[in-house]
Amino acid sequence: MAIHHRGEQHRSTLEDFFFFHHPDDESTPPLGTLLRDYCRVIVPITGNIVFRVEGRTYPLQPWDILLLTENDIAKNDTDSVKAEYYEIGVKPDYLLKMSLPGNNLRTCFEQASELKRFVLRPEGESLERFKQCLNNLEEAHAGSEFGSKITCNAYLMLLLVLVNRFFSAGMNGVFEQDGDISRVVDYIEEHLAEDLLIDGLAERFGFSKYTLMHRFKEQTGFAIHHYILQKRLRKIHALILKGYPFMEASARCGFSDYSCFVRAFTKYYGLSPRKYYERMKSGS
Repeated sequence: MAIHHRGEQHRSTLEDFFFFHHPDDESTPPLGTLLRDYCRVIVPITGNIVFRVEGRTYPLQPWDILLLTENDIAKNDTDSVKAEYYEIGVKPDYLLKMSLPGNNLRTCFEQASELKRFVLRPEGESLERFKQCLNNLEEAHAGSEFGSKITCNAYLMLLLVLVNRFFSAGMNGVFEQDGDISRVVDYIEEHLAEDLLIDGLAERFGFSKYTLMHRFKEQTGFAIHHYILQKRLRKIHALILKGYPFMEASARCGFSDYSCFVRAFTKYYGLSPRKYYERMKSGS
């Protein structure tokens, strides 16, 4: 469990989960590179909070629930000075440890990513139960008395159970999107092993090169070449965790030159592929 205190330096260890209430400076989330190792639940309270996830834009309302897997590409375009929100991150293997057969707590994250239903919007009694659980989790997380860690884990499990129930009940928010760019994003995801040149994508979808680049950046928050690189690296990450050798995984995702893959991975994750996965195995 991750409990950070005022002034404490970020650590490079991979905690089972973290809890963060912005702008409360008593707690801090992991470094940006380590956020990629967590499934995350983000809950806005106040302010204009906007996330761009997998090529789709989500202006969130207070008490919406945003779900992200460790492989989803997301960008926070929020004015953090004026925003209040909760962020909870859980390592995928810890989600599985907390789960039981037929009750996989990771289900809502996986289906949200697969179906592009990233935002839940509970109402009424369901929302009140969620608020109470979140409040209890925050209090337990800040506690130091006997049993605080046990209580914290219990409320975390309950919160994840509620989120899974909300997802299965179809409590998702509705957001208008740029359908053309969403189709480009979906095409990229399905063809990562192929050459994905901007000129070719523009011709396929009926854009000029510069119109595609402008609209893609506007909707996703990323330059198109940067987005493609992130998608490839995230997919390689998932394949390696499934047991694929580094070279085979990189080739399956469009890297014909293994040394280029190693350089790109090292820049993105902060460690070489081998050192990164050695760290993950050791949990340090």
